[in-house]
Order: sequence, then C-alpha cells, then structure tokens
Amino acid sequence: MILVDSYVFKSRITPAIILGFPAVFCFNILFGLNSAIVPSIIIIVICFIIEQIIRDYGKKAEITLLKEWGGYPTTLLLRHKTRIFDDITLQRYHSFLGTKVGSSIPDLKTERQNLAKADKIYNSCIEWLKSNTRDKQKFYLVFQENTNYGLRRNIYGIKHIALVFQIILSISFIFFILFSTNNGIKTVYLSIVAFILIIDLFFWGFVVKSKWVKKAAIEYARQLITSIDKLK
Repeated sequence: MILVDSYVFKSRITPAIILGFPAVFCFNILFGLNSAIVPSIIIIVICFIIEQIIRDYGKKAEITLLKEWGGYPTTLLLRHKTRIFDDITLQRYHSFLGTKVGSSIPDLKTERQNLAKADKIYNSCIEWLKSNTRDKQKFYLVFQENTNYGLRRNIYGIKHIALVFQIILSISFIFFILFSTNNGIKTVYLSIVAFILIIDLFFWGFVVKSKWVKKAAIEYARQLITSIDKLK
C-alpha cells in the first residue's frame, strides 16, 4: 500500500484531480462507463503525470505573486507598517523572536530607514519559527493553513494550463452536441455536462486569482506567527 503525505495529496494531487475531473465526468456521462473507461484512464494518468510538475508551476507562480505582494506574507506580518497585529501583541512577538535569533528587532523608525535590512531579520525569525513548528499535531492549524496555501498556490500555478484544457473540452462538447449522431443521450445528461463545464470555467477564470492565493498565505502567516504563544 502506497502512503501519500497529506500535504502532498492536498497541495499537489488535489489540483491534478480538479484539473482532470470535468473531463472524466463528461466522458462517462456522454459515452457511458464502458465506452469512456479508456479515455478516462488516459486523462487520469496524464493528470498524475502533471502532478509531478505542479509544484514547479506553483513555485514559479509564487515568484510573481511575491513581487505583487511585496514579499512573503510571513515577513509582511512582522513589519510594523503592516499593522495586522496590535502594537502590544507585535512587540511581544518581536521580543520573543529577538531572543531566539540573537538579533535586535528593528523598531518602526529603523524599519522605515532600512526596510531591506529589517526584512532580513524578519526572515530569520520566520525560518526559526518554521523549524520549531514542524510538529503537525501540536501545531495543527499551522500545518493546515500551510497546506491550504500550497493548494491554492499550485492551483494558481496551473491556471493557464487549466483554462486552455477547459476551453478545449467545452468546444469539444459543443461540437459533440452539433454533430453527434447519438440521439440516445438524455437532455438532462447534456444539461449536467454543460453545468459542470460552466462551473469549472467560472472557477478557473474568476475564483483562481492572486487575491485568492494571498488570502490563504496571510492566514498561514498569521497562524505561524501566533504559534509563538505555544512556544513560550
């Protein structure tokens, strides 16, 4: 029995499943299970091959996202100017992290004067936090939000591939309706397929956006930083 890590399954395999599901579903609805089994298997195999490179696409997309966001949200949340946390809470987190990384945490004035230097210290703090919150049971929410971020980032990374794939699938469905000689397919089945394709195109076109990924990234950053309260 092959055991798949839950992070790998959710962040890499799930995007492949989301990508391939509409095609498999449509083939089975339109052609029946027996006729669609071979193309369905082919689609599934292709998706699992894509799974091997999904992380690479996600990491590549992440570079663009970080430029847009102005850095890793984990670093942004430690900045004074971001103001996600109130001043007292942020000071408490800064004081704790400063003792762990052996460096004085910049105050607001110092941060404004040299943001790049301040970010290097914040990044060091985040690396320390990551290395000390790897216990999935003790820091379950950190693990969950990191997984959610990985899922959304990787889905965003294959957005263009998915849109091309879904457009081709939709065009194929239209041609099937127009030129198919198989009149035995019930209208309700055709309606179901059309509904699935519309929902799928809506998801990739209007849901999978930078702000959708950033929302998960911010929540992961928040959980990681607030895990300090468990480390004290």
